[in-house]
Amino acid sequence: MDPISSDLFTWLFYQFQMNEKMISDYMKIQQITGFLSTIGQDADSDSVSAKSGSVDTLSATKLEIALNHTLRSMELSIGLEEVNAKFTFDEKSFLLIDTAVTTLDNAFSKNYTGYNKEHSLMAQAVYIFAILLPLFEMEFGDDKVAFSGHVKTYRESLAKELVNKLLDAHPKLRENINQI
Repeated sequence: MDPISSDLFTWLFYQFQMNEKMISDYMKIQQITGFLSTIGQDADSDSVSAKSGSVDTLSATKLEIALNHTLRSMELSIGLEEVNAKFTFDEKSFLLIDTAVTTLDNAFSKNYTGYNKEHSLMAQAVYIFAILLPLFEMEFGDDKVAFSGHVKTYRESLAKELVNKLLDAHPKLRENINQI
């Protein structure tokens, strides 16, 4: 599998915020709970990360996208039909699965008696690598041209929202803004 692009991460945030959390008609982002982005020249040391039950509402997240910083990983929960998955993935195809949330039990026949915890852990990784991530990339690829037309406006609207938050938090800045 090819490395996952920063644009894919931005697209997933965009879909979550602007497209009612829908990636496609059958796949929904239930929650985005973390991200890591590069804020300087050295990707290993110049980074910022956030973890929250609602990372999509954090100013830090919006700032990273507005400034077009390279998003390198994200943690999210996805629903695809009757299967729910929560995992972290990055641009190097690293995958960390939350096995307490990710369950494939509904995807298997209740009559299959050989299914055990070991099979479940293996199936979770295969499911995410072989089904979910390729579906992300396919949907992103299909939407790439349309998204490229929206991404600049999306970043600008996030920047405007952040500026207004700052001005609301510091009213004296609003008075002095015309002097700048």
